[in-house]
Amino acid sequence: SKPYILTISSFETRKGIIDSLKAYSTSNLSKTYNFLIIGEDRSPSKQYFNEMISVINTMNLQDKVHILNPKEDVRPYIANAYFIVLVSYWEGLSRTLLESLSMGKAILASKNGGNKELVFDHHNGKLVNAGDVKQISKNMDLMLDQNLIQKMSKNSRTISVEKFNIIIKTKELEDLYKSFIK
Repeated sequence: SKPYILTISSFETRKGIIDSLKAYSTSNLSKTYNFLIIGEDRSPSKQYFNEMISVINTMNLQDKVHILNPKEDVRPYIANAYFIVLVSYWEGLSRTLLESLSMGKAILASKNGGNKELVFDHHNGKLVNAGDVKQISKNMDLMLDQNLIQKMSKNSRTISVEKFNIIIKTKELEDLYKSFIK
């Protein structure tokens, strides 16, 4: 019932979830918001999941961090999140970020891979260096500003509509095909 920030991700080193947890533990954000993580460790050893649990226990976050198994429909979780976190070391074009944009959510993401194609620093979210726990924590604190979150959320929805609208993208693709026929 407590408000939360959200990560939806597979549990593996490249996703930077442990960095997010460490940053969260030192941020003022942890005083007001829980941290919800949806995903799973698909490896046989469950090593990364076990490391996550160890960090949660070591930093005494058991009452603040909640881990859920993958969900078929993540929209209700995104809709109720304060903002989305994805500080991966490398990333393609993240479906989680695309879904978050379409639902008008502010995003805290690493500058890596496709993230910088979806998140524009100070516009619809904050971009950080993957692995920089202090920078992640500082930016979590900056996102405590309700006015900033509202502005970023509105901008995320606008980006989704303007840049990823299926009708517009289909028309652009058709026009491209037609240009080869002429």
